[in-house]
Amino acid sequence: MADRSAIVGNYEQVQPGKKIHMTLNLKPDGTVLYTETGETAMEKWSSKGDGHWRVEGSRVDIIFDTLSKEMKFKIKTNVPGIEDGVSTQHNISLPVTYKELAEAPRHGANKWRRV
Repeated sequence: MADRSAIVGNYEQVQPGKKIHMTLNLKPDGTVLYTETGETAMEKWSSKGDGHWRVEGSRVDIIFDTLSKEMKFKIKTNVPGIEDGVSTQHNISLPVTYKELAEAPRHGANKWRRV
């Protein structure tokens, strides 16, 4: 079984081309906090979630009990039903491999890195 303590800590992922920034905080007690901010030409959004995590073989199961996303459009859309607002989802999983976190560098983009 993989060592849980090797991946406890804070991570971030930056995707400059997509203007996305994500943070992940894996706590020793098995809880997790997550944030994401992003921007396109049409919209800005921010997400936050909390839940739990566990190591299952070569993967880390990260389950958000609650994941909320707030959307704000920069321009008015002509599509009915697409508008600013907040959505909340439950029991959302984030797929991450154990190796991806255990070997996370302290630099780089488009992958999880330690902070």
